[in-house]
Amino acid sequence: MNNIWSPSRHIGGMYLRGLLAIAAVLITSAFSVGQSSVIVSEEFTWQSQSVAQTTCNSYKHTLTGPGVLTIRTKMSPFRVRDLGMSSEDILTHGVGYFAESLGRTVNGMEGANTNEFIGKPIDRISRWKIDGNKHNVEFKVCNPVKCNLAGDCAQYQATASILVDFAASTKATSMPSATTDSTRTNVIGVWVRTREGRVIDRMEIRASGDGYSVELLEGDNAPLYAKGFGVLHGSRIVAATRNSSDGVSGLLVLSFKGDGVHYRSYYLDGRMSWDGDFIRRP
Repeated sequence: MNNIWSPSRHIGGMYLRGLLAIAAVLITSAFSVGQSSVIVSEEFTWQSQSVAQTTCNSYKHTLTGPGVLTIRTKMSPFRVRDLGMSSEDILTHGVGYFAESLGRTVNGMEGANTNEFIGKPIDRISRWKIDGNKHNVEFKVCNPVKCNLAGDCAQYQATASILVDFAASTKATSMPSATTDSTRTNVIGVWVRTREGRVIDRMEIRASGDGYSVELLEGDNAPLYAKGFGVLHGSRIVAATRNSSDGVSGLLVLSFKGDGVHYRSYYLDGRMSWDGDFIRRP
């Protein structure tokens, strides 16, 4: 192997913003992805105004499943619509009434409370599993305002970009189960890199639900430096990883062939950050 760098020194250096959006569709559904379409891709700039009217942009769309819907909101600073008696997000929709949530991240963190980011930059990504039916949905983006009980409103200064993407899919159950079971057996196990007879990188892959957990250590009996979860597509596992020390996430592609696996990790712009080869430990 020409490249002798350790992947542990490069996973932590990956840039998080947007990388989870790339991994989301690949990782969180048990589908073979087919047609993908952008439903909303808009940027907004709101100036501070002491007196303002409510303005909204509406985007109506019919979702024909099955598939995965990804909704991303980048806003600086993050503001909500304070309507006096209630508050709401600048982006509203009814997806939760008919779709199953596949999770949400805020600035790369799962389970974060968005209210803690008010006044700060935010990068929020949510993913939804759409069933095989047709659903009419309206995405509405409204200006960030603060209103009193009399209905008089002021507008906050903020910028935002909204991206809504739907990846239509075919069900994974259409794949031959015998091939799937055989491949699962071939990828599960311990994989290592060695130098001068010493294990310098250890990767353990286990079955986990309908996907795989991946754990990476800098040798036998060494501390865990990264872990992740991925799904199998053909002879490859595509996984989202997170560095144990600083929480920075990355995208990992593992290509299996016989008793070897080729490891590649990526930056946001698609540049390869590290590649190398592991062999199966007997």
